[in-house]
Amino acid sequence: MERLRALSGLFTCVGCRPRRRRRHSRGRVTGPVPEAAPTFATVVTSLLERLQDEEGDRAQTYCELESVLWGDDSRLQCGVVNRLIAEVSRDLTADQGVTEDTKMAASDVLVALARSHFSFVIAELQAQLKAPGEISKEFVLITVGKLFSTYALQCIPFMRMMLLGLRTVVGQLGSSRILRAACGVLEQWAKGVNIYICTWKGCPLPATEKEQIYENLSQVFCSVAGNWLDCQEEEDKQAVIRAMTPLMCILLHKEEHREQVWEQLLWLLHQYRTVQDTSRVTKSLIYFLEALEQVQTLIPKGKCLAISSVVYNELTDDTKEHSQDHKAELTQCILLQARICPEETILFLESQLSHEREAGRVAALGLLGALARCDEPAMTEKLPQVVEAVKCVCRDPSTRVRRAVLHFIRELLSANAQSCSAWDAVGYIFSEFSQSSSRRAAGLLSAQEAQEEGGLQGLCMDVLGSLDISVRGMAKLLWPRLLIYVLPAKYTGMLIPLSRCLRALAERNELTAAREHQELDPDVLNSLLQETTLTPHTLLARLLVVAGSPFAGSELQAAALLVMQSLHSRIHGAVGALWNTEIPLLLQYLKGENENIPDSAEWERHLLKFLRASLETIKDDAWIKRLSCELSQRLDSSPSGSGEKAFLYKALGTTLGACQELPHVQEKLLQHLKKAKPEEPSEAQGIISLVCQAADSHFRLALETFTTFAATLCNAQCFGASRRKKMTRASRRAQATCNAAMLTYSSMALRASKEQLLTHVEADIVGNILLLYISSSQVPQETVCPSMKIQALPLDFPHVHMFLLQPADLHPVQSVFFSAGPQNLEKNLALVQSITEVGCAIQAVGNFGSFDPVLQHKLLLILQNLMRKTLWDFPASSLHLKVILALEQWSKLKISFSRKEICSLLSDCCQSILPLPSADEQMEEIGNAEVALLQLQSLHMATKALGRLMAVLLKTKPTTVVFVDIVHVLWLRLSSDNPWERKRALQVYAQLLADCRDGVTFQTRCAYVPFGSLAGLLGPLTYDPVTSSRQLAATCLSSLLHIQAKATNRVFETDDPASWCEGLSNQIAASQQLQTSVKIGKIVCKNFPKEQATDFMMAIKETFRRARGRRVRAAGNWMITFVKICGKDILPDVPGVLSILHTCTWSMLQTSFMYFVHDAVLILARYHEELTTDVIIQKFVPMDRNTLELWRTLGKDSIGICVLRRLSEKLKRVGDDSSEPSSSSRRLEDHQPSPESLTVACAISEVVSVQSEKGVQSLLPSLLPGLLLQVSEALGEEMLFAPLSPWRGLSEDQRREDNVRSFTDLAATQRCFSCLSLDGAWDE
Repeated sequence: MERLRALSGLFTCVGCRPRRRRRHSRGRVTGPVPEAAPTFATVVTSLLERLQDEEGDRAQTYCELESVLWGDDSRLQCGVVNRLIAEVSRDLTADQGVTEDTKMAASDVLVALARSHFSFVIAELQAQLKAPGEISKEFVLITVGKLFSTYALQCIPFMRMMLLGLRTVVGQLGSSRILRAACGVLEQWAKGVNIYICTWKGCPLPATEKEQIYENLSQVFCSVAGNWLDCQEEEDKQAVIRAMTPLMCILLHKEEHREQVWEQLLWLLHQYRTVQDTSRVTKSLIYFLEALEQVQTLIPKGKCLAISSVVYNELTDDTKEHSQDHKAELTQCILLQARICPEETILFLESQLSHEREAGRVAALGLLGALARCDEPAMTEKLPQVVEAVKCVCRDPSTRVRRAVLHFIRELLSANAQSCSAWDAVGYIFSEFSQSSSRRAAGLLSAQEAQEEGGLQGLCMDVLGSLDISVRGMAKLLWPRLLIYVLPAKYTGMLIPLSRCLRALAERNELTAAREHQELDPDVLNSLLQETTLTPHTLLARLLVVAGSPFAGSELQAAALLVMQSLHSRIHGAVGALWNTEIPLLLQYLKGENENIPDSAEWERHLLKFLRASLETIKDDAWIKRLSCELSQRLDSSPSGSGEKAFLYKALGTTLGACQELPHVQEKLLQHLKKAKPEEPSEAQGIISLVCQAADSHFRLALETFTTFAATLCNAQCFGASRRKKMTRASRRAQATCNAAMLTYSSMALRASKEQLLTHVEADIVGNILLLYISSSQVPQETVCPSMKIQALPLDFPHVHMFLLQPADLHPVQSVFFSAGPQNLEKNLALVQSITEVGCAIQAVGNFGSFDPVLQHKLLLILQNLMRKTLWDFPASSLHLKVILALEQWSKLKISFSRKEICSLLSDCCQSILPLPSADEQMEEIGNAEVALLQLQSLHMATKALGRLMAVLLKTKPTTVVFVDIVHVLWLRLSSDNPWERKRALQVYAQLLADCRDGVTFQTRCAYVPFGSLAGLLGPLTYDPVTSSRQLAATCLSSLLHIQAKATNRVFETDDPASWCEGLSNQIAASQQLQTSVKIGKIVCKNFPKEQATDFMMAIKETFRRARGRRVRAAGNWMITFVKICGKDILPDVPGVLSILHTCTWSMLQTSFMYFVHDAVLILARYHEELTTDVIIQKFVPMDRNTLELWRTLGKDSIGICVLRRLSEKLKRVGDDSSEPSSSSRRLEDHQPSPESLTVACAISEVVSVQSEKGVQSLLPSLLPGLLLQVSEALGEEMLFAPLSPWRGLSEDQRREDNVRSFTDLAATQRCFSCLSLDGAWDE
């Protein structure tokens, strides 16, 4: 009944009555009811009965009921609704016995039921809120909150009654959970009311009802303030804050309630000190300030200052770690307050700029920047005032403050550039960048400070790069102010963003001459007028230097090019079309689209080509002359050794090459030649670049000018200082100047045309190089060559007095060269490089015959003696490398060498390079790892160059005789006991054979290539202890097979040995490496020229004689492989091969591998039994231990019987040859066995000793007569017996017994022979 009374009062409140139940129409057609019609009511009733009967899981039943209610819009009967609401309310308000899941499910059922029966549900909830007693109202409040969030508009008419219920709850709270639930309901309902109040139009409530809502809200507000504000738990405080804020916002709409709101505002601000998570307070404050802005009421001055102070202190509190989102929310509070009361807020922030705390100043600058960024008319009017205040902190030394000022400038310029008219904000960006660069360059900062300064530099670039040119007043602010910052080197890093700004201005046509000074600020105009260096030439020179600097980086170089393109009309009007075409190509090259990694030298070449094309397009000598003067001034002021100065030398030379005023060109060349400091390598290279770049267009002028300088240098300086005195600084500089001069002459030769080179190469270039070398030597010139005088050239150039060096003058020159010691290393390096470059120049023009052949030979003799006389030591190793490169280059000029000269030259080179210590030994000796690494790199390059030199010599004279000579030069190196010498020799061989494989065609067909000897030499090296040596040997064999196939017009069809290199690596076991070596041997033997078998065996013998260990094992395996594959086809060479094998039996260094020799003889005996046996009998004497073991090896094999038969026949033949007609005067004891018969008998003895009994018995009839004859001759007694008659009457067993007895007697007799031989009984 109470529920019905509440419902009736609720209907009265909203001005409506419950609708009467409609009777069923009697005229309605009746019929069978579809099954789906009663589904909704039946299902709800069924579920309700299940709840009432307490069947099953109540939470599950509520979930099913909720699903049914949401799925159908039909209305239930009032009785069913009341029963359902009563059942749900009982669970919703139960203190115990009902789980929270069940209560939450019951709450969801009420929300779903309100979809069709809203008034019933809201009445029930309102009654529960008002109900007295100790019922649980937590889930009632939760349901009320859900109801408002789901049916907000439907709840508005019931607002006043619901507030009355909530007011009752406020005074009856029993726990924190109910408090938080009530706060949640208040928050949702108050926010809904606040939204509704903002849209009173269309509200169905009368004015009195609205006022009543305000009054009820005020009472709730006061009740909450009186009962809930003193809660202690964190969650309770947060819930109260969320509930109070929307209530405060609603009461702002009524002036009579605002005083209460201002009081509670202070409470809200005080919560920053009491709660732990202040982000909720900040969100509530934002909500309040937004509502305050909508109400458009003035905030009391004290309250405004309080808000600013609290928010500012919270933002600057270093003890609290605020998230970025929270900081953004605090900033938003200040922005909202500034929109409400701009004057007070800005004054407060300006006052904080002088705060003693760094964090306070940084926060104030950040907030002012945020205010500058907001597009508010009130703030726009205050920006000049803000800018003036910020200028006061520009000199703050704090890094954080400086960073904050830059961020403020970014925000300021992105919003309104006109506000900077009284302050050069752009200039501050550049000055800050320069200050950071200077501090970092001083090197006095810690790592952290240096990192902070680097971050400031990056921020400066970001700020300038982020400027929006479209902002009103930005173009006027930037142009032409930006031109001031293009020239100083301290602003180089800012060219990247500066180029973007200038390009944007160019696209907006802001750089036209008509607008240059239009509406320009007076201070900027005066600054530009005072900047006298701002000329087209200074601009171009500056941008060229940045674009050409190798240390600037591709981004900075691209920026310089973009600035150049943007300012092309300011530099010269003629270059616009050319630059618009060429600069994009240069930028494309910088990005690496044409090549993966842009090369610095290639980039300089492109840039200088672009400069030359630009100057040719300008065609204004006066303009080009002024540009050369500007480049000259920059060159003088650039620090020595810098990349900038190196490029300036080249740029100035290019500019002088484009200038047609020859006296000016000559003057500038001489000026910088005299000012240069060639003792520094960069300066020496600068001299070369300057003269050579100018020589591209004025070759004769540059050559004459430089010769004048060289003549003055040689005649003015005294180089004949006493050896007992130390070299002075002046003499060292003069020495370096001469070295640079020699290199300049050779560099000019590289750039000369064919006609220019052929005219000047001998006398004016090579001659002057040699004269400069002589002049720099510590030998008086008159004692060296009286006929060579250096004369100064006239400056008017009517003709050229060049130096001509006659061949007869070279003999004293050689004495100077050959006496050069280690102290002249730099001079020797310069000479060798000069000779190399001259050779390159002569080869480039292709006219070899025009150069004096005598002078060619003398130059090569100089190089050879430098190689011979200079000891290998760092940095002398670079000299050996350069000498070999020079020899290689000059050998390409088709110089006629004799065989003796070739062998001498290559022998000297090999002797200077190959026998050097190993890497570990050099590292230990030198001590410096970097120096040792450089030396090893030079050594590696020298070995490769030596191989190329040999290949060049072979290409010059492609005959097999020269090839054989070269092979002989390297032969001993490959057989060396030093593993590193073998490795280097293999590197040379690999390079030589690779070049021969690809490019050498011998002059005669079927040319003799020492394949056999090389294969025998390289084969064992495939099992060398050094991994790289094994692989190099396989590579050499691969090239050798291809050369052999090419020389004999055959097709190489087998596997390539180079493909087996992986099997020779160090990761493979030693046994597998040996197997791989044998596989390579099989490949080689299958392509073996049979006529070179003896050469192969001789090479194997050398390995046996000189090597140990792995190489000997590999040599034996290669030999066995060879005789297995080729032994059948080398019948003519068998005697020679066996003779070599016999030599191995006594010359082998490691006799434990003698079994390889025995196995090789055995294999040959299988193929050629008779010949092999005869040769062994003849060659393998005396009968030593190795020979006896050889016979036993033959006897053990399957051919043992055949060998024994052959020996028997040989013994018989020897006996027949030695028998003569008997005479009465000759007695038996006078007969002595011949050495051959003794050898055969010994051989028979060894073979029989390892043969089977059956095999020996079969040969006894042929063996015994000869052996007994030898015994008779040895003993001097005739051994008479009937050949076989005594056996005829005996049985088979008796014969066998007698045979064995005879054989035993024979063996005993043979052993007596051996003893007698050893005792010397056969000497007579």
